[in-house]
Amino acid sequence: MSTLAELSRDEEFLKELKQIVLKNITNEQFGVVPLSHEIGMSRSHLYRKLQLLTGKSISNFIREIRMVEAMKLLRKDVGSVSEIAYQVGFNTPSYFHKCFHDYYGYPPGEVKKMNDEATKEVSSILVHPKNRLFSFLYQKTMVIWFVAILVIGLMIIKYTNNSSKAGNQIKSIAILPLKPLSKDKDQSYLASGMHDAIIGELGKISGLRVISKTSTLPFSENTEQTLPDIAKELGVQAIVEGSVFISGDSIRLQVQLIEVFPKERHLWAQEYYEQISEVLSVQSQLVQNIASEVNVNLTTGENQMFTQKRRTDKETYKHYLRGMYYLNKDTQEDFDKGMVHLKKAIESDPADPIAYTGLALGYAISGHGQNSKKHAMIRAKAAAQQALLLDENMAKAHTALGMVHLYHEWDWENAKKEFDIALKINPNEEFAHAHLAWLYLLSDENESAIEQATLATEINPLYPTYQLWLGWMHQIIGNHEKAIAEMEKLLEFEPNFSFAHFIIGSVYYDQGKYLDALHEYEKIGWKNDMILSSIGAANAQLGNEKEALEIMNEMESISLMEYVNPTYVALLQLALNGKDSALVYLNEAYQDRLYPLPWVKCIAPFNSMKKDSSFIDLFQKMNLAL
Repeated sequence: MSTLAELSRDEEFLKELKQIVLKNITNEQFGVVPLSHEIGMSRSHLYRKLQLLTGKSISNFIREIRMVEAMKLLRKDVGSVSEIAYQVGFNTPSYFHKCFHDYYGYPPGEVKKMNDEATKEVSSILVHPKNRLFSFLYQKTMVIWFVAILVIGLMIIKYTNNSSKAGNQIKSIAILPLKPLSKDKDQSYLASGMHDAIIGELGKISGLRVISKTSTLPFSENTEQTLPDIAKELGVQAIVEGSVFISGDSIRLQVQLIEVFPKERHLWAQEYYEQISEVLSVQSQLVQNIASEVNVNLTTGENQMFTQKRRTDKETYKHYLRGMYYLNKDTQEDFDKGMVHLKKAIESDPADPIAYTGLALGYAISGHGQNSKKHAMIRAKAAAQQALLLDENMAKAHTALGMVHLYHEWDWENAKKEFDIALKINPNEEFAHAHLAWLYLLSDENESAIEQATLATEINPLYPTYQLWLGWMHQIIGNHEKAIAEMEKLLEFEPNFSFAHFIIGSVYYDQGKYLDALHEYEKIGWKNDMILSSIGAANAQLGNEKEALEIMNEMESISLMEYVNPTYVALLQLALNGKDSALVYLNEAYQDRLYPLPWVKCIAPFNSMKKDSSFIDLFQKMNLAL
């Protein structure tokens, strides 16, 4: 498929979208949902495609068309400003006035004046023959220049197309989910696990950005989108497609590499047929072949790593793949099932590091966050250390160890060391980038925090949690406009990801807009201790002491049945009863080494305590400067 064909298809798509909006332009209710329905795409799919083609959200795309049509009608002087506002789908002239001014930089009433001035200028030009002659010569010159540029452009395209692959280094790539060639359900688990493993291996190449598995999964059964569409959505130059078939102790892997930009062309294809015990060496060989085809130069260390002969026990590897398959699912039941398979992999071969690595990451994930499991981090550390004892080049084991140091041991120096090692082994290790960002936030290295958080979103662009974390960091740092923009983008992409309202609400809380904060918090469809404390604190700041006390009592009642994090209680106590009450709960959190206590130093509501000697002492005990 040629580049011109791609452009033509995209132009046709945008033209069709515009026609749909124009057809419904008088309908003030016509927005994101109706447009998605009429074009036959999901909101998230349409949002991503519009972002790629125009850089606009769906609502901005619609509003821009309304603005352009409004300008046409105003220039034709077909009615008053109010009448034209209704004709282009605005139910109030005042809102139309605001949107028009924001878009054009002047109010709609100025258009008639500008038209009158423009008419005078055109009339004066028409009555002077010299101006007509100048216009003719100018147009003729421009045509000559256009033809010359077109010829030069065609020569460049021809030269580029005839150049060798060495001139076309590919720097970004996505591996689509492998297709299992057997109808056996068990094969789909193994295909998914191998897909993840190959991404992990390819990610070790420092000169290549490799898209995370999570972002490629939506295209596992997508028959509508072409390869250029997928590549644009993921922001890559090349795509790897493949299939896998496992029979007994043997595995057959078929892969092909397609360069999508600047033009679509098939670069390479190969079939690998080996015993399952040799699958790790097959993966290394596959990565070397892809690196060669995309013209990425491997470092000496990378060459040594990929040429090393590696074997694994077949049952160990199958359990490992099944374990990682379930571990990557969203439910607690699947997560637990994945951990069981990883333990079976270790039982099958206690000398294989890959299962220990998976187990370490699983424990580290379950030990971090709002609903962390007791003792999970201790088990994560033990599994990670065992994995690294067997093979020091297991990037995910270093990441898991970094998470233990960061969230459980509060050992900032060793956390940084482990994340750095993980990223040296695998520059595309998304977990390391994402959690390193939170470490940088603690050390007040805000630019580095945003950089790492952004890298995580680039490696896994369709994973909403990373986009949420990026917006959250902007909120904490004080980049309020960017925080809200990130969350609005996330909500348009994932309307049910209601935790984004917590970030928007926290921006308003930081700005002292407590009523707006409360409205955002109440949009969240569920309530945990963190959200309840924020709702209570906003009520307290508004003077609604009765409501705040009711929430405090509710949290105390909940604590009789399930765990309530004292760090969050401290926020509500600070708003209700002041610093001393908050400090009691912060010290309780310190005794149990609870997340997210260290990050309290970054949160604006606690700024009032930063001169308190007891507060300073608390953070000095954590080796953190305020």
